[in-house]
Amino acid sequence: MQRINISPVEQIGHICKPTAVACLDAYYGHLLGYFPLLLHKSNSASPFPGASIRQISKKFGSMQGELLEVRQVHEILNYIGYETEEVNFINNFQLFTKKKHRNL
Repeated sequence: MQRINISPVEQIGHICKPTAVACLDAYYGHLLGYFPLLLHKSNSASPFPGASIRQISKKFGSMQGELLEVRQVHEILNYIGYETEEVNFINNFQLFTKKKHRNL
């Protein structure tokens, strides 16, 4: 299995899923040469001043930037340009393993 080196993004508070989205975007930004969205809004380094994963999360029903539903993660990833697929893994661990390996 190939290891993916993802640099951690500092998380403050209960925002695990937005932090995971920010880590993913930072990884692909580095790999593909684009400036990723930041987890928290910033008016300095970003080509998208004021835009952040937490701010976008609020557009999809989050009160404070946390995400409580898988649907929200799916919508945010689509909104920022990723192709996503929701797969029901309940009672099908082999499907989970297959999809995980294919996507990694």
